Amino acid sequence: MIDIKSQIIKPALDLEDLKVVALAEGWKLTDLRSLGFFLNRNFKYRRKITITEQSGSDLTDYQVLIELNSTNFLFEHAQTNGEDIRFTDANGNLLSYWIEEWDAVNESAKVWVKVPSIPADSSIEIFMYYGNSEITSASDASATFIRIIEGLILSWHFDEGSGTTVYDSSGNDRDGIIYGATWTDGKYGKCLSFDGNDDYVEDADAENYLEGLTEITVCMWIKSDITGTDKAFISAREAETGDRVLTIRYDASGYFGGGTNVIKAAFGGTSDDTCSQYESSSNVQTTEWQHIAATWVGGNAPKLYINGVEDTPTYTSNNGTMISGVDTLRIGCRGTGDYWDGLIDEVFIFNKALTSEEISDLYNNYGYTTENYPGKVLVRKYTEPEPSIFIGAEETA
Repeated sequence: MIDIKSQIIKPALDLEDLKVVALAEGWKLTDLRSLGFFLNRNFKYRRKITITEQSGSDLTDYQVLIELNSTNFLFEHAQTNGEDIRFTDANGNLLSYWIEEWDAVNESAKVWVKVPSIPADSSIEIFMYYGNSEITSASDASATFIRIIEGLILSWHFDEGSGTTVYDSSGNDRDGIIYGATWTDGKYGKCLSFDGNDDYVEDADAENYLEGLTEITVCMWIKSDITGTDKAFISAREAETGDRVLTIRYDASGYFGGGTNVIKAAFGGTSDDTCSQYESSSNVQTTEWQHIAATWVGGNAPKLYINGVEDTPTYTSNNGTMISGVDTLRIGCRGTGDYWDGLIDEVFIFNKALTSEEISDLYNNYGYTTENYPGKVLVRKYTEPEPSIFIGAEETA
């Protein structure tokens, strides 16, 4: 039998070596109390991090953001890119984490840690270890977040709270200009309020990312002030004629399916003969917050998901094959009419048709996007207010 302690204390032994030893002996890594001994022997420094739950709910497998700066961390004590940081719970069990950003020169870092349990209105302690020149990074976004969704081409969270610009956090720099819409509290953080008369958000360069698409998903949170109405929450126009080549909207009466108070979607054409259309089941309009996700693959009928559940349509068509001739994207209207009356938040556009599982995860959780990880949505848990974080003083081994 291998003497695991004699293996652990070797200075050159890294975490992967420890895993090999543990597996050879049939040990479960999360149960290794010797891991705390390993960490203390091989890392020069550690800090206690106190996490306090503030929403009144028990949190499980919650993604916590640890923000480091010159006031709470000595960057010269860690490897240049933070490769040697590790996190454990109070019992020494390793925690999954992902380094979003590490800038040793400017002394700034963002690290997400998945914490197994934070009881309601209580505090827990985790530990951050660093100062080990022998190990490589264990940063792992897939292990830290619920899901990573690829194919993101636009992300407007509407969290700016002021000004006339909404900033794209997909990493593609596709910002929008606000015309009339005002800031207010949203589904998550801030959002935009549209008055139903002439408010909208516009990106005049939408051809750069919508032109030629044969697959697409549009997701957003909406909250209407009225029902039984014809109001649009997103549209894209053709450059030459101004006709819509993408539209999702409330419609008081379905034109083809005969439903009432429906949601309509159209992709890939400027007329009934050239686009793929969708008319939802009846009476889906509401004045409550509502998550809308519409997917489309060229040559097929669109699909619509309302609050994470696939809707049953009253009418579909599959004439459209590709989004073509697109010029301008607008949130809050259909071209120059059908102006939205209510709130809109968390707008995502993907260059693929999301699966039902991906859409369900977006509805039930929060889609985090960052320019530090372009083209992806990191699905995480979210509560408001979020837990508070206190980073303690540095301890030496």
